[in-house]
Amino acid sequence: MNVSVLIGAIERTRRNKTERSEVTNFTVISERRVSMDDGEVRVFKHFQPVVAWGRTSQMASELQDGDTVAVNGFLKSESWERDGQKNWRTVVQAQHVMLISRPQGSTGSAEAGPSQPSQPAEPETEAAAVKEKQSGLFDDDDIPF
Repeated sequence: MNVSVLIGAIERTRRNKTERSEVTNFTVISERRVSMDDGEVRVFKHFQPVVAWGRTSQMASELQDGDTVAVNGFLKSESWERDGQKNWRTVVQAQHVMLISRPQGSTGSAEAGPSQPSQPAEPETEAAAVKEKQSGLFDDDDIPF
């Protein structure tokens, strides 16, 4: 099965439109934290090229550098020849792109990102309300272990 899921920040968004379709190319930067033998934690950044076509391209074209996104797609190898030399690269062909968050102070469509409630939401059911009330009945000091 060829499935790729990426979560990271967007960089270098570029959109091209042809007669037949449109394509958006961007890079997702993801981080991997590794604990070294000496206890130091090192952060390794991975820059993964992503290609989105059609409707996915339209959504991805609204994204801005610095946005955190989740990308679901598959790996695809591309090749081309330049100056007599064959070149290869592996990209993620995006099938779904979802905006997770925007950097503070970023301008953009308010509906593109997740909404942030200003106050806690009301419980949706009576069972949820009872559970919420019960959660405040005990302190950590009341538990004997």
